[in-house]
Amino acid sequence: MSISMTLMFLSVLLGSNLGDVSALVSINVVVAALLGRIFLKEALRWVHLVSVAASLLGALLISRPEALFGKSAQESIEGGSLAWLGYVFGPIAGFFDACSLICARKCQNSSEWHVAFAYYGQSCILLILLMFVPLGLPLGQLKSVAAVMAAPWEAIGWLALLTAVDIPNMVLFASGAKILPAAISATTDAATRIVCGYLASVLLFDGRMDELRWAGSGLMLASVLVMAAVREQPEEKPHVEMTEQTTPGCEENGSGAVEIMGDDGNDDAISSIGSVASFAASEFIDLEPSQRRRPFRDRFMEQLPQLRSRKTAARQTDEAKSSSIPSPQPLGATAPMASI
Repeated sequence: MSISMTLMFLSVLLGSNLGDVSALVSINVVVAALLGRIFLKEALRWVHLVSVAASLLGALLISRPEALFGKSAQESIEGGSLAWLGYVFGPIAGFFDACSLICARKCQNSSEWHVAFAYYGQSCILLILLMFVPLGLPLGQLKSVAAVMAAPWEAIGWLALLTAVDIPNMVLFASGAKILPAAISATTDAATRIVCGYLASVLLFDGRMDELRWAGSGLMLASVLVMAAVREQPEEKPHVEMTEQTTPGCEENGSGAVEIMGDDGNDDAISSIGSVASFAASEFIDLEPSQRRRPFRDRFMEQLPQLRSRKTAARQTDEAKSSSIPSPQPLGATAPMASI
């Protein structure tokens, strides 16, 4: 998340249009959907295609990238010589934004405040390093260091205000990312960022909303509603009951616990099912995380108590049978009978 934010800041400082950068960051929706096809080898459902298409089309209509809609005279004056780098950094920032959603989903046991402060700690390091990198930024942004030194208390006040506003924002972002599937989080994040950004531009900076931008805002909201309304469940696989015959790799040790005995490489094959890539892909294929197909190891671990009780019952039955059978007499005990 910190890399994504730094790249977005850098794109704007280089002279790229803020709306264009926001639209390109929405590539996280596309990246997220493609993960499902690449890693899980499953076709995208039509609802995913409709939502992604509406989100991308809305982003294009709202921001109107110069490569497709041309460049106005005002943008030609304001744009810098390195503004084209913003169109490269935008998709990269969107990719890291999607990765942050996946990390939040994986960190279910971590606190939202831990995620927020980790994000701010990493962002501080990256932004401090960015201050000393002379990339030929337009409009003399590097002079901002002198402005901070001239009015340090004012700078500290603005920094404290931004931190007080943004930390709860990051906490809420992490909380939502942990609860909702990443597909819904990515689409909602992209739509809200663009729509609210242009709404603030109109209300606070006397911006203008034309027909294309209104249509784009409607498409972005429609993509959010479509993605949020979907609750498709994957196909349920037939349940395979774990028995002693179907689990030859299990042995019971002397303490009564069941140990998993297997060949080398089996653990890697089983754990690869629950890899981060597969988890990320499943976040955008199966939208009900509670109904998602679980790895074999998880299902096996749930069967361990039942398997152990069966083994214990079988051992007790064998002991009972062995105690009921009379023990064989020694050979010498039958000698008197033979002599008679």
